[in-house]
Amino acid sequence: MVTLMGVLDARTAPRARRSVLEALGDGPEVVVLDVGRLAAPDIAAVSLFAALAEHVEDCPGQQLVVAAPSLSIAAALERLSPQLLQVFDTVADALDAADGALVPRRFRELVPPWPGARWQARRLVDHACATWDLGALVDAAREVAAELVHNAVRHAATDAVLTITPTSRYLHIAVRDGSPVEPILGPPRLGRSGGLRVVDELSSSWGVTRTEDGKLVWATLRRLPRLVEPSDAWAADDW
Repeated sequence: MVTLMGVLDARTAPRARRSVLEALGDGPEVVVLDVGRLAAPDIAAVSLFAALAEHVEDCPGQQLVVAAPSLSIAAALERLSPQLLQVFDTVADALDAADGALVPRRFRELVPPWPGARWQARRLVDHACATWDLGALVDAAREVAAELVHNAVRHAATDAVLTITPTSRYLHIAVRDGSPVEPILGPPRLGRSGGLRVVDELSSSWGVTRTEDGKLVWATLRRLPRLVEPSDAWAADDW
């Protein structure tokens, strides 16, 4: 457990970040960050926690848990992607969760360009949906993930990174590869669907985001029944 206290500002933020990273560097599964005695302006808090969340995202098997945030820090955390950091109202609640098995907030796996890429994607989806109790989505999610991964390793011919993330309304599936060439939704095939047609039919929305070294192809599957017919356009706050 790491306890931060005092005022978080431009002068103290690097020290706070360094202390947390040193704790993570020892390799624990969970680091509980007690911020109950920390005063932090909105901007400083957002900057610190965004940097820490980015670091933890790149460290499979580790989680950073925030405990006892003040109202201002809680507001700053709320503006971050909610799946990156788990937040508890008290240190006791955070420690109780750390003593047990904290539920992963995302699954990420490297998929090399090999013949078993589809199987690997489906296996990760099975594990993720079982962990989050999303059995109703598992069949559709398996096919979406398999098609996105297959498309990446077949056409990009590079390693792909499959990421699966739940939010309150959606299950997000994203595949990153090393090719800038964007996929094309081909014409429907008589009698069956294949490729991105499967993704288009099974997901609420999908799209492509360019990256520095390639692209990210993502799809969302709706978790809850549709009560009205709003636009299915992807929104940044759904990630």
